Amino acid sequence: METSLKVLILEDSTADADLIKRLIKKEIKDAEFHVAMTKDSFIQALDDFSPDVILSDNSLPNFDGSEALNITRRRLYQIPFILVTGTVSEEFAANIIKQGADDYILKDRPARLPSAITAALKQKRTDKEKLETVIRLKENEKKYRELVERISDSFIALDLNWQFTYVNKKAEELFNYKMSYLLGKNIWDELNRPDVILIKPHYEKALNYLENQHFIEFSTSFNKWIDTTIYPSENGISVYIKDITEQHEHEENLKLLEQKIEDQKVQEQKRTVRAIINAQEKERNHLAKELHDNINQILTGAKIYLNLAGNKNETLKELIKYPNELIDMSIKEIRMLCQKMVSPAKDSPLKELIEDLIASFKKNNEAIIIEFEYSVLSDFITDELKTNILRIIQEQVNNIFKYAEAKNLSISIKEANHAIAITVIDDGKGYDTSKKREGLGISNMINRIESFNGTVDIVSDIGKGCKTFIQIPLIGEEDKSSEPR
Repeated sequence: METSLKVLILEDSTADADLIKRLIKKEIKDAEFHVAMTKDSFIQALDDFSPDVILSDNSLPNFDGSEALNITRRRLYQIPFILVTGTVSEEFAANIIKQGADDYILKDRPARLPSAITAALKQKRTDKEKLETVIRLKENEKKYRELVERISDSFIALDLNWQFTYVNKKAEELFNYKMSYLLGKNIWDELNRPDVILIKPHYEKALNYLENQHFIEFSTSFNKWIDTTIYPSENGISVYIKDITEQHEHEENLKLLEQKIEDQKVQEQKRTVRAIINAQEKERNHLAKELHDNINQILTGAKIYLNLAGNKNETLKELIKYPNELIDMSIKEIRMLCQKMVSPAKDSPLKELIEDLIASFKKNNEAIIIEFEYSVLSDFITDELKTNILRIIQEQVNNIFKYAEAKNLSISIKEANHAIAITVIDDGKGYDTSKKREGLGISNMINRIESFNGTVDIVSDIGKGCKTFIQIPLIGEEDKSSEPR
């Protein structure tokens, strides 16, 4: 890295600009910085500061990175231009590189910035040297031919009429034509292929506006990824064509690997959620057991002693009548609560579990009409999945009874495309799904569904009831080993 590197930073955030400075200073001790925050100050800095490299944010008030790049390329083509921005799409990143940016760095991954600057400066020096070499070669035909053949890229030269004036050995191999055949031929006549015609506007723009062009395309004719740079002059254009297929495949494989790692992280998170849900289920069972075995026993004992005391005194017997009724009511409520909390017995049919759940709810609200449809034949519904489906429907039905004021409720559980499809529909008062949910019920339900790689779609509006559509993929026997323990 050369000393006294002049860095122009186009950034409207002082904090981000300072972060970039500190990061570069760690690797490049003798760097000089100038920060521009507006379009006018940026243009002024190009003239007055004469930067060696430009680092641009993508989005500024009334100004963006693409416009800054166009201004730079019109004025100072050889200056490296690196976009330093927030998260962008792959399509945007590809387009900004096609427009002539040397690289782009995400703000949440800035560590590569110093090496990107070094690489861009090196590449610009190389491009400049190539261009200067070509200019010198055109002044001396013999030296021109000797040196061009040493270029590792495919190289062609075209005159103002699009006729070949030179084709090096690499280009002969690429086009599968000898230079002796191509000289004097029109490129668009000889390479009249759909993928070649598509890149014609780049060539025309370079020649018509005397602007360097750079683009990357997949060529179906060559079955390769091609990196092309076009340098125009008053006598024609010089074109460097680089085969980057191997590099592109490496980058694609790297993306696939990163995606695989990300998918593994997501699955690990889902396994963690399922483990938490299982732990919660065990805690519910423990709590239900304590209520049933201990609290109910204490209440029953209290009732026995009250009755013993009442048997000895008629007045006291009348007084303890109501406390006895309260104790009976408490014991009954605890038993009902325990039934809801305790996990279903292993190998319990899912259909019967749901039917028992519906019957329990109907006792408390006989006015509501509940329709239940069940058609699942799969043997791959584990006890864990059954429990979670039961809890999901329990949560939905609880919410409907508490808040919806519905008169009709429909529950459907079907098997389709190796998945369990659950549909819950009510004609209650509905709610605005765009508003933030206050309770934890729906969030817990969604966590349960997603932990089994399922999806949920809730359709509701005020006064129009609610429809909940759930899809949970079935786990085959060969997949059970991957379930959380």
